[in-house]
Amino acid sequence: MRIKAVEIRLLGELEVTHDGRPQPLPASKKTRALLAYLVATARPHLRERLCALLWDGPDDPRAALRWSLTKIRPLLDDATETRLGCDRERVGFSSEGIAVDLAAVRQEIGGGVEAATTAALRRAAGRFRGELLEGLDLAGCYRYHEWYVAERESVRALRVAILVALTDRLGDAPEEALRYARERVAIDPLAETAHVAVVKLLGKLGRLREAQQQYESCRRILQAELGARTSAELEQARMAL
Repeated sequence: MRIKAVEIRLLGELEVTHDGRPQPLPASKKTRALLAYLVATARPHLRERLCALLWDGPDDPRAALRWSLTKIRPLLDDATETRLGCDRERVGFSSEGIAVDLAAVRQEIGGGVEAATTAALRRAAGRFRGELLEGLDLAGCYRYHEWYVAERESVRALRVAILVALTDRLGDAPEEALRYARERVAIDPLAETAHVAVVKLLGKLGRLREAQQQYESCRRILQAELGARTSAELEQARMAL
């Protein structure tokens, strides 16, 4: 059966769709992690490395890898494309004919966030449904865990940079800018500059009560989590209300 359109979403919970319809994913968390890793890295890997990544134990890692690949292949391949490339030594993923949200974000801002157009930044921001590969950590697989944590932090930093740029650029459209500023606060509530941006935008919109509430929320968070006082910048934003 020919698959007309395949999409893989990594920015949030792992999701694979065929012609817009979500597909059932393998029950094995390690198999789902293998799929995510192959798609996110988008390059061939030695079988030995994949075994060590997810099945470094007393059982038969190569058999576990082969079994997982049989569960992944129907999600990727169709009558016209073989996207899961395997030989005796390596396994790799080809994105030919597949839309991957993380790859699309990186393509939108290929020249850097500052160089990207506002339209490109909007499209990139809209692809995030949450953190990278939510719920797909495997603390017991330390090699995979280290990759997962580093990749997640890198993608989160990229998302924050996109949101900061949009908030700054959309000063003349405060309602839209506020949406991106609030999204940044949700991602990193300890970032005081994110709260400052929300307070200023609410003030610009004349929503003074909400601005004061945002200030109080930030003050409580800083005190409870960091034992810190509010900065002069935040106090100035409050005084300007």
